[in-house]
Amino acid sequence: MNKPIGVLTYQLQDALPENLQGSLPTIEQLEAELEAVSLESEEE
Repeated sequence: MNKPIGVLTYQLQDALPENLQGSLPTIEQLEAELEAVSLESEEE
């Protein structure tokens, strides 16, 4: 392991562009959907 490796940094933007803000679900909507799917899985 004496060979160098490449390292890449990845950064997300702090905010979504305005044209995408209305087309994606909110965190609350995602959490509610995941909870509903989880409850359905438990019932099966």
